[in-house]
Amino acid sequence: MNLANHSVRVLQRAATVALLGFAASVAADPSDSVEGRIYDATEMKTVIGPVNIYAAEGVEALREGDAERAVPLLQQGLKRAQGDRDFVIGLSNLCAAYVLLNEFNTALTYCDRALEMRPKFWRGLNNRALAYLGINDLPRAKADIDRAFELAPQSLNLKKTQAIYDRMANPVEPLIIIDDTEMTRP
Repeated sequence: MNLANHSVRVLQRAATVALLGFAASVAADPSDSVEGRIYDATEMKTVIGPVNIYAAEGVEALREGDAERAVPLLQQGLKRAQGDRDFVIGLSNLCAAYVLLNEFNTALTYCDRALEMRPKFWRGLNNRALAYLGINDLPRAKADIDRAFELAPQSLNLKKTQAIYDRMANPVEPLIIIDDTEMTRP
């Protein structure tokens, strides 16, 4: 296994743990009003708990590591976000999903949008650092990690992201390399 492939797998595993931050306290989109809209039975859901079921299901899919399922749910949840705070969290979660899909440039777009709206959002900084690690932009990743630690110094998620950065910035070379390509069997 080469170091680059190992780093991507470590990044994906850690990203599943280090990315989430969606508060499921968002309300339905005003366009969901009964007036003037025909509801399909497949759209109707009884909700006890989070009002924005799409966002909640998207976060659950992220927790399960199923980013392909999470993206469309999070996009729907983003449309139903109530207020800037929930919108920023939704953008950050989409960033997280795209990191898991190894679509790092798309992830950066979502994180950048979130951080434009809320520059001190440490989870967004953490997610963007993971995206930077995915494209091997170590200086920008380190800057986001350091800034996030200023905001949330005790975060276990940030400590995991820092560990990924450390492994990528200072890879350990094997002390012994076994080359058995020239061995022949009798």
